[in-house]
Amino acid sequence: MANVTSFELFKIRLMGVLYALAYFTAHRGFLGVRLSSWFKWIPAVFTLAAWFGRWPIYWAAIGVLWFAAVQFFYWRVKKQGYIRFMATGEQLYRDGDDWLADNKKIKTLATGTFSVSSHEAYVLQKPAEYWRVPIGDHAIMVQHMPGKYLYQFVQSGALRSVEAGYLIFGRRPQEALAVTFLTTWGPEFGQNTPKQLMAGANHTPARLERTIYLTIPDAADRHLVRKNLLRDVGKPLHKPI
Repeated sequence: MANVTSFELFKIRLMGVLYALAYFTAHRGFLGVRLSSWFKWIPAVFTLAAWFGRWPIYWAAIGVLWFAAVQFFYWRVKKQGYIRFMATGEQLYRDGDDWLADNKKIKTLATGTFSVSSHEAYVLQKPAEYWRVPIGDHAIMVQHMPGKYLYQFVQSGALRSVEAGYLIFGRRPQEALAVTFLTTWGPEFGQNTPKQLMAGANHTPARLERTIYLTIPDAADRHLVRKNLLRDVGKPLHKPI
C-alpha cells in the first residue's frame, strides 16, 4: 500500500484482524451457542457481579460501558459485512490493451450478496469465477458451500462503478475490485435460471443496487477483469429500468 505510514498500516491491519475475529466468532459455536454471544454477554455477567457483589460503583460503570461497546462493535461490523474497502481511485482502460475472451473464466474470491432464484446469501471471500458472456453481460459464480453455488449476473448497461482498492479483512489488506451495479437476479426477481440469464432471456427490470468485491490474486487477471468491467460502465441499459 503506497503512501501509507507504518502507523496507518498498523491500524488497517488491526482493523482487519478485528473484522475477521467478529466474523468467525459470529459463525462458530461453543456448547450450542455462538462465540459472539459469549463475548457479548461476558460484560453483562461482569456488571451483575459488580452490582450484586457490592464492588465500587465504578466497576459496574465499566461493565456497562464494556457491554455497550461490544454490542455496538458487533452491530457495526455486521452492518459493514465484516469488511472495509479502501478505494485507490479508478484508472481507465486503454483501447490498445488485450481484452478478456468471452466465456474465459478467471478465478477470484468473492464477497457480497449472491443468489439463486429461490434464495440469496452473503458470502465473504469464497472461491468464485468471473467471466463475460457472449451477449456482453458479466457473470460471477461463487461456491458458498461444497458443491453448492450462488450467482450474480450483471447487465453491461447496469454497471455503475468499478473501483480498485484494498479489501480489509484478516491480517493483510488484499487488492480487490469493488463492482457496483443494478441487479436483475435473485429471489425477488422470479424464477429465471442462470442458463436463461446467460442466454439473454431475462427481461426483468434492473432496479436493486448492489456492490460486490472481487479479490483476484493475479495482477494481470485483475487488470483484465477491471478493464472488461470498466468499458461497460455508463453504457445504456439494453433492458429498461
